[in-house]
Amino acid sequence: MSSFVRGTGSVPSDYTLDVLFVCLVPFVMLLNILIYGMVAFYVVHIVRNSTGSDVVRILLALGIFFIPYLGMPAYYVIYILREKPPSWAVKPADVLAREKPDVASTAGFPP
Repeated sequence: MSSFVRGTGSVPSDYTLDVLFVCLVPFVMLLNILIYGMVAFYVVHIVRNSTGSDVVRILLALGIFFIPYLGMPAYYVIYILREKPPSWAVKPADVLAREKPDVASTAGFPP
């Protein structure tokens, strides 16, 4: 049995807990602000990523909202880290051809 349970050990003073609280609260606040910023970045990237499969993007977006510690790294590894995403995470070529107009036909002007 530990000395703290028996009552013979030293108990942290109130001052020690106050200092610990004052040091950790700003750190936790900054961490939450960072997470909200990363969620905003990933949501914008998901919306603008037109080459990614719709199903994979929707599932990863849900993962980012409900389980951000798993969803964000998964999206990062699949779409951002790799130069070319895996074939299962990309729309088929025929779907991309229907969505994007031919560059030569638009003569370089946006539609």
